[in-house]
Amino acid sequence: MDRRNTNNLFERRVIQLPVELRQDAEGGIQGYGLTWAERADVNGLFTESFERGAFADTLKDDDQVLMVQHSSLPIARKSRSTLELSEDDKGLRFIADLDARDTTASDSLVKIERGDLQGVSIGFTIYDGGEESWEHNEEGLDHRTIHKVGTLMELSLVTFPVYDTSEVAQRALDVLKIHRNLAAQNIKLRGKMKMRHASRLIPL
Repeated sequence: MDRRNTNNLFERRVIQLPVELRQDAEGGIQGYGLTWAERADVNGLFTESFERGAFADTLKDDDQVLMVQHSSLPIARKSRSTLELSEDDKGLRFIADLDARDTTASDSLVKIERGDLQGVSIGFTIYDGGEESWEHNEEGLDHRTIHKVGTLMELSLVTFPVYDTSEVAQRALDVLKIHRNLAAQNIKLRGKMKMRHASRLIPL
């Protein structure tokens, strides 16, 4: 298992779990950005899961927004107390209070009730301070476990649950290959140095 800090790619993941209208608050919705049990296939390149606690630091230190279809305008924001995010036994949970005066928010409520919005996407980075590990599988896809994200930036309500673009996923896999090649080169170099050192100790 190879565990290290990794790159600062902006990545998106989507889960197909129902977003629910809250009965305790008019204009309120709730759901999950992801679940810990999910082992997702990332475009046939690798599988991936998130470890509980992966979002603990970013939820404490950073601001997050809730959007629709990754638009540039938020319909809820943590720093404005209209978006609440937490980790529980199931996954990354969100609760949002939507303002009926916001047409995007009110339209979203209608689409959620009809079932038009069928998934939630999260946008995050993994950089210095983030941690991942890879398990190599000779007979199938490698698996990536994300132990800690760098920053959780956004959640977005989406119409169709679609995973990251192949380009972004491929870049994440390319980083792994670079790390593996460097590790292999270091092992070879250490082996050569040990052989040279041993040859110097052989008496004539």
